[in-house]
Amino acid sequence: MLCIDILHEFELGVWKALLQHLIRMLHAVGENKVVELDRRFHQVPPFGRDTIRRIGYNVSELKQLAARDFEDILQCALPAFEGLFPPEIDSTIQSLLFTLADWHSVAKLRMHTDETLESLALLTKSLGQELRHFEEHVANALETFETPREARSRTRRKQKKGGADVGREGAGGSTATAELGVTRKAKLYSLSTYKVHALGDYVSQIRQFGTVDVTSTQLGEARHRQKKRQYERTNKRNFESQIAARTSLIENIRFIDQQVALAKGLPLPAGPSTNQQKAYVDEEGAVGPLDRRYNIAENGDWILLSKLLQQTTDDCAFTHFHEQLLDHILARLHSLPYSWDDPIFPASEYKDVDLQKDRIYTHGSTRFNYTTYDIRRCQDTIKPALRFSSSGVTRSGTTTRCHVMMIADEDDGQSRSQHPYWYAKVLGVFHCNVRHRSTGQDDYERMDVLWIRWLGVDPDQRVGGRSRRLNRVGYVPDSDGPGAFGFIDPADVIRGCHLIPSFNEGTRDDLLTGASSVYDLDGEDYRYFSIMRFVDRDMAMRYRGGGIGHMNHGVQQDSQRPQVNDSDSGSEREQDDTSDEEFSSNNRSSDSESNTSESGDSDLELDAD
Repeated sequence: MLCIDILHEFELGVWKALLQHLIRMLHAVGENKVVELDRRFHQVPPFGRDTIRRIGYNVSELKQLAARDFEDILQCALPAFEGLFPPEIDSTIQSLLFTLADWHSVAKLRMHTDETLESLALLTKSLGQELRHFEEHVANALETFETPREARSRTRRKQKKGGADVGREGAGGSTATAELGVTRKAKLYSLSTYKVHALGDYVSQIRQFGTVDVTSTQLGEARHRQKKRQYERTNKRNFESQIAARTSLIENIRFIDQQVALAKGLPLPAGPSTNQQKAYVDEEGAVGPLDRRYNIAENGDWILLSKLLQQTTDDCAFTHFHEQLLDHILARLHSLPYSWDDPIFPASEYKDVDLQKDRIYTHGSTRFNYTTYDIRRCQDTIKPALRFSSSGVTRSGTTTRCHVMMIADEDDGQSRSQHPYWYAKVLGVFHCNVRHRSTGQDDYERMDVLWIRWLGVDPDQRVGGRSRRLNRVGYVPDSDGPGAFGFIDPADVIRGCHLIPSFNEGTRDDLLTGASSVYDLDGEDYRYFSIMRFVDRDMAMRYRGGGIGHMNHGVQQDSQRPQVNDSDSGSEREQDDTSDEEFSSNNRSSDSESNTSESGDSDLELDAD
């Protein structure tokens, strides 16, 4: 029996063929559209250690791309392609890209249930319908030809075989490229391939053989690269025995390290033979235990709070910085739910906060630990968008991993069919040593805080269901009051999230009332960000629902269409941001501890074949 191979059948098969044809269609629309596509993909921020890597300048060339690169392109394709095609076909292409990413996220799950397999069966049916509709009504709506690179490659291959004047003669259904005089042949999109046909076997083969990582060739090819690296360390003679001896030596050393760690009570070093919980090593090489909710360094560079306030008098983002910080500290000292936006204590009580030596300590990163849908412990590293020092506040050189998500906490009694998460951009990571003067507290206690800029969900956008669109968020305007910025407890963060600018919506400069260091660009912010729900499998299951490793499994029906079983991924409380403009900072208090399930929006309503 031929087993499924998602790497070659889908990522390097169905998806690669579709991507190639979409690029051909963009060439037919206009060369400037191809340039814009390359620009957008290069501006996609990376995520995680290697979940989403930095995408190169020339995606349209499709040069030197591995399967993991095509996977990254698929996961980020929706905002990159949005608005590049004529309106009459752009909507269909967006729906197809959403369905492809949704199918891919479910098919690659490492832990399946009956509900996820039933969802995959429905998504497979929907994907087939979308692909057929694209082939019949969209793919050939434009006259498409080979891309210039495809034409050049074909010409070189034929010239190597001895062809003379290949491609220089004109022919019907062809067009010529000016730089080489090479004829570009007409290219049509076709579903008549085995790889498309094989997609229908995934559900049955997963039930029979297990998850797709069991039958995928990805592991074997990765091991092949490992052996090639080991081969380079030999003298190229009798290399088999040398590789075997080196492998045995590495395993023996790892075993000794584990025994030493166990004897001293230290975390076990990560390695293939480590069966117990591994410590996580991030891109900076720092190790943090995974049993904590978050990890922040013990020490940091300190700055005087009074000096910081003097340096930022002209920065509108710091207008309410002092009062919000003291209000947040007071609430936590009293063990009360702190406010997400408006102060809850009168200004007269702020003097009760004793900030040791008037110092706050800044940190360059924080690491959030969470349980995945398949009951594993993972970690996201978040780096603040601003750098604080004694000389002032500047924008950080790397602002690509600064977004977090947390449980939406509404206290206005609204329906729980709203969005279950809140989103924020982390501007600063601090800790301070504080005590309460009025209670006679003798010892200072450490308090970790995040200074954030809120993002609100666009209430006017239809997402999920038949719309097949990503949620999008935008910054809360500071005209709403102090709620555009705020302080939160790091323990309230679920994990980091991946937000990509909605390039088609452009930028705006009216969200802040003055000059500030927190703008995304020079004096401008992106109007919207797309929430990348397919960035990894755990994130996809948080929006789909039903993750075994997530806390809550209540079913939340989507009002737009019936569900198979879209249970929530865990302890998600709803969000319903309302405002006189796009977003709002109202109704963000943390006095509710109730959990809710989110509306799943990935099992699509299908017509019978």
